[in-house]
Amino acid sequence: MSYSVKIVKKPQLLIRIRGEVLGGQGKKLREVLSDVLENTTGSAVVDLSAVTFFDSSGLGIFLHAWKTWQAKKRSLIFLVPDGFARSMFEETNLIRQFTCISSLKEL
Repeated sequence: MSYSVKIVKKPQLLIRIRGEVLGGQGKKLREVLSDVLENTTGSAVVDLSAVTFFDSSGLGIFLHAWKTWQAKKRSLIFLVPDGFARSMFEETNLIRQFTCISSLKEL
């Protein structure tokens, strides 16, 4: 299974990722996140609520994206309600490094 990405520009830029993010597919996701950074302004939310699985490569992609956005003085916020993504972020302590929310209502 693979993942899909949908970018929504409402009041807040929202990057919705669905499915499984696995090693070999990561390059494309990294490019998408980089393109969004280069072609938009302000902060963005990465919605991981429909992500069913990611491996260490997926974690690396999210960490790289977060660091890249930070270097450009921009905020990258991760939407991680209860489920797989939140548990992985908690297990790796990335929940403390990243800006994470459980709901868009928290914005």
